Amino acid sequence: MQLALEEGATPAQARKAADVLERCEHATQTIEFAYSVRDQGGPLRQVFEKTPGFNMDQWIKEKQDLQRRCQFFDTATLARRGEFLKRAYEGELPGMALAYLLWLNAHANQAVAAPELLGKLQREVRQTAEDGDLEALSTYVHSFGALGETAMQRQAYKEAWLRILTEMSGPAATKESRDSMENVEKMMRQGRWAPPALSADEQRETDVLTERVVDAWRKRH
Repeated sequence: MQLALEEGATPAQARKAADVLERCEHATQTIEFAYSVRDQGGPLRQVFEKTPGFNMDQWIKEKQDLQRRCQFFDTATLARRGEFLKRAYEGELPGMALAYLLWLNAHANQAVAAPELLGKLQREVRQTAEDGDLEALSTYVHSFGALGETAMQRQAYKEAWLRILTEMSGPAATKESRDSMENVEKMMRQGRWAPPALSADEQRETDVLTERVVDAWRKRH
């Protein structure tokens, strides 16, 4: 972290510094959530406690330790996360296009970012998804165009992710995920925010892209 602050970091160190600042940015909410799980009990606590190797006291202590460490970072330092992501991306660290693009979206910096940069990041992330990268594919599930993808691309990436999930975890896991997505899209349709319906020709093209993405994932594994 100190190396990153002193401008002498490698791309990997800059990424690590960005990750630390991200955890610190949410440290208060994280510990409050942990306390609520412990104190309120109920089904959520049961889910945690059924996890193999889970220890509530150790989990709480880890969140408390993180909060204490994060107290050393002032607001100005926390605000440098985007700078570290940019340095890691420009240093060509693998996977940084997605992390940097998500930061730009989440922090509403697209308005001040160069359109050329946003377009480049969006193309790189789409290519990563089409190469069968699960993290990139899952990012598009609830994107609905926010990452610059078309409705056809988003549908293809979503279906590819679901098919890969089936191969990895079985139909039951896929059904739960698909039902969750359908509920979100149902709510969006009620608010007139749902993605547009695809024509027959568009659906055929989408199916071809889906198959290509799944094949790419299989080749990686």
